[in-house]
Amino acid sequence: MERLGALWIKKNKKGEAFLSGVFLNKNIFILKNKFKKNEKSPDYQIFLKENKYNYEQNNYEQNNYNNYFHNREKDNNNNFLKNKKKIENFFDGEKIE
Repeated sequence: MERLGALWIKKNKKGEAFLSGVFLNKNIFILKNKFKKNEKSPDYQIFLKENKYNYEQNNYEQNNYNNYFHNREKDNNNNFLKNKKKIENFFDGEKIE
């Protein structure tokens, strides 16, 4: 059996739990999906965290990430924007470590 990563239970400033850790050498966090529309929607969603030590190396990837969100916001008539804002509010502006 090969170990792929590790997760820790953490809480944001509001006391809401989430998972934070490493998967295949990428920093990730996992949030409960509060935006489920039906039973087939996922229960949890996985997000990549920005590597704060290699920001310049990841700048190209970050720009692509931002462009992706920018395009999604246009395409989904603000639904995606509302959900993105809810995710940002989950962390109340705090840095996730």
